[in-house]
Amino acid sequence: MKQITIISILAALMWSCSSDNAGYEPVRIHRLDRALASGRVETVDSMRDAAEALFAVTGRGVVNGETVAEYAADRATTFYMPDIEQRLPSLDSVENALGRIYSLFAEKLSEAPRYEIYGTVLPYNQSLFFKDSMLFIGLNHYLGPDYEPYGHFPGFIRRDKRAERLPVDVAEAAVKVGYPFSPDTAYPTVLNRLLYEGAVVEAVMQAAGVDEAAALGYPRDEWQWMTANERQAWDALITRSLLYSTDPAIARSLTAPAPHTTLLNPESPGRAGRFTGYRIVAAYLRANPSATLADILSPGFYMNPDALQKSSYRP
Repeated sequence: MKQITIISILAALMWSCSSDNAGYEPVRIHRLDRALASGRVETVDSMRDAAEALFAVTGRGVVNGETVAEYAADRATTFYMPDIEQRLPSLDSVENALGRIYSLFAEKLSEAPRYEIYGTVLPYNQSLFFKDSMLFIGLNHYLGPDYEPYGHFPGFIRRDKRAERLPVDVAEAAVKVGYPFSPDTAYPTVLNRLLYEGAVVEAVMQAAGVDEAAALGYPRDEWQWMTANERQAWDALITRSLLYSTDPAIARSLTAPAPHTTLLNPESPGRAGRFTGYRIVAAYLRANPSATLADILSPGFYMNPDALQKSSYRP
């Protein structure tokens, strides 16, 4: 069995000892992975609805003794479960962080789903999904950047495959489900998309209690690069006539995960458009302190042609 590095252990201990989430009721992650890995259908019965939803999505058919035994013997289950048990022996810190997120959703973002959460093994690129008022998390996607089987992933993806990232991923996914990008025109501009993405980042920061770099998914050096080059990124958007483009491919290139945002600068970290979008949103909130999270996650904000002007954004 692969060994966890000392650095990984120390990082996990430091994170688990954080008091940032004290005072919140933890949100339990039901261990459907363990129940299914047992191979016994009677063990699964307490989570049968979740098992049926998972089997429906993954094409495994109905839940019965035979299909549960097949799941337990599946290559992905037998491969990942020992490493999940070793590398994620406790999810207490994750559950405490999720408690903070759900508490803020209840207070400020009522449309963001607060579903029951089930841990499982997902042998796909997608690390989580919603189904039938349930949230499924592939715990095999959060075993640490040093986990050898992740070696084929590019660095910008591999670095986020850690338990500390899980609450941030849940917060962002839930915000986008509850408050999807809903333009009131068939041709939204790049600016519309950047404002929406910036609003999502602000919501994640508040819900998960993380800083700008963590919500954006940047390691410190990349965040520092973006901060030092904020004006240059803005100038590139303006001088290259990108800000008011209605080409969805341009919006994707500025906001989708990637090693670099080459459209702005070959050295720029990926998703640089989200950084700029967040900076505009942060300026807007400073200039308009009565604006709520629900306000900025609505089309009334990110589709408003006056939003940029009202932000008084100056990079």
